[in-house]
Amino acid sequence: SQHAQFVPDIGTEWLVIDLGSTNGTKVNGTRIAAPARLTSGDVVGIGGMTWRFVGPTSRIGRRTR
Repeated sequence: SQHAQFVPDIGTEWLVIDLGSTNGTKVNGTRIAAPARLTSGDVVGIGGMTWRFVGPTSRIGRRTR
């Protein structure tokens, strides 16, 4: 099933949208009820998983391995 969606916003910004998941989607520990704009370093929680969002203009985002 689908829990959340990450979508590009104006310029280089991104939004996360909860798709009605049972456990919800959290940004920095707060459950979201509306689309939330992400800032580099934000922690997104979906179910039992968490991710740290790294924006495309972040120094970390420019690294390659």
